[in-house]
Amino acid sequence: MTQQTRIIHMSNRGWYVETPSGTLGPMQTKQEAKEMLVLLSRVSAAGSEAACTEQECM
Repeated sequence: MTQQTRIIHMSNRGWYVETPSGTLGPMQTKQEAKEMLVLLSRVSAAGSEAACTEQECM
């Protein structure tokens, strides 16, 4: 992900994952937000790999 993606906590509102394209949440725990961040990272990496394969990046 980009350096702009992060986990934030809003008092009495929950945990959120903030990305350049928007905010995801609320989530009940910080662990849940961390897991979402990992999933987003994997999706981003897979998308980059697929785009690279289609354009023959090598």
